[in-house]
This record gives sequence, C-alpha cells and structure tokens, in this order.
Amino acid sequence: MNNDFGDFGSDSSKKGSRGIIKPAGNPSKSVRVWCDGCYDMVHFGHANQLRQAKQFGDYLIVGVHTDEEIEMHKGPPVFSEQERYRMIRGIKWVDEVVEGAPYVTTVETLNKYNCDFCVHGDDITLSADGTDTYADVKKCGRYRECMRTSGISTTDLVGRMLLLTKTHHSFADDIAKHEERARFLSTLSEMQSFIVH
Repeated sequence: MNNDFGDFGSDSSKKGSRGIIKPAGNPSKSVRVWCDGCYDMVHFGHANQLRQAKQFGDYLIVGVHTDEEIEMHKGPPVFSEQERYRMIRGIKWVDEVVEGAPYVTTVETLNKYNCDFCVHGDDITLSADGTDTYADVKKCGRYRECMRTSGISTTDLVGRMLLLTKTHHSFADDIAKHEERARFLSTLSEMQSFIVH
C-alpha cells in the first residue's frame, strides 16, 4: 500500500525489523524512544507519527500532556486528559504511556525514562513564550524527526466540524431528490443550443 500514512496493515516495528537504529557500541542494547504531544482528537496522522517513531527503536514511550499544560500553551483540548491517555494506549505501536508529560521536552525527561532520543513530526511546536519545545533535546543531539502526515491535523478536523450541518452526510439523498429536475434542466439546456436567437 502506497499512501501518505504508510501500511497500517503490517507492523514493521517489531524488534529486529529494518529501520531500527541501534546505538553504536552495544548492538544488543534496546533502543528506547520518547514521543510526546497533546494527542487531542486522535486521528490517523497521530497513529502514523507513532508508527514512524516506533521504527526508530525497540520500545516506544509516549508522553501525553495534561489539560492544564495544553490550555496554557495552546488553548483548551476537546478531549480530557483521561480520554487522551486511553486513546494513545489503544495504538498498537505504543509500549508505555506517561501521563502528565511536560509540554517542553528536556534531556532530563529523556533520562528519567531511559530514552535514547525523542521523535517528533517535522512541524515546529512552540511553547506559550514562543520557544521551540524541543530546543534542549535538539541541542544535545537527542532529537529525530519523522514525516508529518499531510492532509490531516486536529486543527483541520475542528474546522471540518464547524462547517458541518445536519444534512452534511445526506448529499447523496439530495442528489436523488433533485435528479429528475436536473435531467429536465439538462434537456432544456440541450434544446436551447438548437434555438437561434
């Protein structure tokens, strides 16, 4: 399957699979990867990011920010932190979830969970004061980047929901109701092409 979000049917993230980057010096050492985020309104872009992150190592730890942290830096989340923790636990590439992860990722956080490095998408995440939330781990060389899934984001989903109406999904029904009228207008248009003005 060739698409923007990879093949969700296969799991190439098992130990020993291609793409795992082992640290130099100890090939038998398990590589522990850290990801963090809001993970509000979890969608296939989030799952794809975690799938890609898992391919960097053997064990994926995902930190999920609290409602309070998200509100301070971005605005209120749609789902509560408890709901977001459960959604991330349901993604097959996730080995462990850290509840209440700090919004700004530091080397201390990586060390606390024995993670070799952090993986994030290629979009920049800023804190409330405008600084890169991954600046510390980038500076220390413990940051890896994965591709963001194009065409999907939580912001996009919120926008779509704001545009919804009660009849949003009944477009096909609307077409069927007006099919006869459309046929008449089409026929009328064809007849007018023969009329000389």
